[in-house]
Amino acid sequence: MYAVRQRIYLDTNVLVAKVKGEEDRVKKIAYWENYVAKEPKRRLIISIFTLMELLHVIRNALAKTLDPSTDLDQARDYVIERSSSLFNEILEDMIRLPETYAIVLDIDVTISKRELELQNKYVGRIRRRKCECGKSFVLRYGGVGHADMVHLAIARQLACDTFLTFDKGFTPLKKIVYPPEIIVL
Repeated sequence: MYAVRQRIYLDTNVLVAKVKGEEDRVKKIAYWENYVAKEPKRRLIISIFTLMELLHVIRNALAKTLDPSTDLDQARDYVIERSSSLFNEILEDMIRLPETYAIVLDIDVTISKRELELQNKYVGRIRRRKCECGKSFVLRYGGVGHADMVHLAIARQLACDTFLTFDKGFTPLKKIVYPPEIIVL
């Protein structure tokens, strides 16, 4: 394990928690922001892939707030306009803190056979959840998915020594993926 963490990759769910203002999670994120601020060489790394996922999450959340009878063109225009505004605010906040955040916009990603093998070997869990109608239950798979494996590959290629996530699906990978060291917050 690394004694000093210098390049700390943020999974998308870390930024989502920050944007949503999830109090318990925001405190955990603040710890890492303070950790990075103490040493000039430390950075929280945010990839273009993370930003793309964040934009998708924002758009999906905005669409869910609309009345289903809303005109589809109006809904689309609203979602695009509002999401662009929110996304740009978030990006500007990170850009204003270059001593904390390093945003990597250009990445040549190589996905190796290793990522597929990890995803295939470390299967998540099946859970029973209430369906969106609230009247019945459905089974849902929860575990490391393809986007998670892309994040790991990017973190490795960006020479990150640490990978921060709230995704408990990464827990089984903590013992076998190194670097980066996976920390499930």
